Amino acid sequence: MPICLVWLSGVLINLFIPLDMIRSNSKLKKIISKNMKKRRAELNMTQEDLAEKTKLSRVYIGYVEQGRNTPTLEILERIANALKIKTKDLLE
Repeated sequence: MPICLVWLSGVLINLFIPLDMIRSNSKLKKIISKNMKKRRAELNMTQEDLAEKTKLSRVYIGYVEQGRNTPTLEILERIANALKIKTKDLLE
C-alpha cells in the first residue's frame, strides 16, 4: 500500500492510500463526501454553518458533498477542524 507523507499545520502525517484510489479520485471524492455529510449530521450542522466556519461558500461545500469537487489538503484541514475531527478521518 503506498504511503503519502503530507505536511499539514506543522505536522507530518502518514496517509496509507490504496493505489486504485490514487488513480481514480472519484472513489476519494465519495469517501470525503460520505464522511463530511455523516459528521455534519452528527453535529446538527447545516452546509451554511460549515461554510461559515471554514470561510468557504455554501455552494462549494455542497459541491464537495456531492462529489463534484475535490478539496485541497488545506481545505480538507479547514473542513476537518470545523467538524472537530482529524483530517485523516475525512479520508478513511
